[in-house]
Amino acid sequence: QAARATGVGRAYLWEGGSLFIGRMQAVPTDLHFHHAIQITLVAEGTVLFRTGHDDRWLPYRGVMIPTHQPHAFNGQDCVVAHIFVEPESREGRAVAERYRLEALTPIPAGDFDATAPGLFAAWNERAADTRMITVARSVIATLSAGVEPTTVVDERIVRALDFIRRNLDKPIS
Repeated sequence: QAARATGVGRAYLWEGGSLFIGRMQAVPTDLHFHHAIQITLVAEGTVLFRTGHDDRWLPYRGVMIPTHQPHAFNGQDCVVAHIFVEPESREGRAVAERYRLEALTPIPAGDFDATAPGLFAAWNERAADTRMITVARSVIATLSAGVEPTTVVDERIVRALDFIRRNLDKPIS
């Protein structure tokens, strides 16, 4: 589902993930969900999330959102990084297993401190696209470190994803 967000920033894409980083205005998104695992980090301050229309907005400096988890977001006029990870990837499965993602999960302070400063430093330095992707992927690697996922992706899913990637320039039924 689509979400409405307002802000100024950049988007970086790679196979199995993406990074959206920049200043997000204090305008809440609609309640939405997506297939990707979402990792949100804030440079300074906190952003707000809620998981239902009637739920309270809760502040986070760093949070992980599991696949298909309904949520709404308010950027609080902060510099925010949203990293999206394909849940079928090794890293996605490792993050989901390491943190037992079943609901919005705060990123532990040690993991936040090991990941966020480098990402935002690269952003502030206006690092090249390749560097931004490398740093974002290192965030995922740090969060999935030490876990070899036990969940196995069905081979039919792997083949379907490969087919889609090879045929992005064509209509796919």
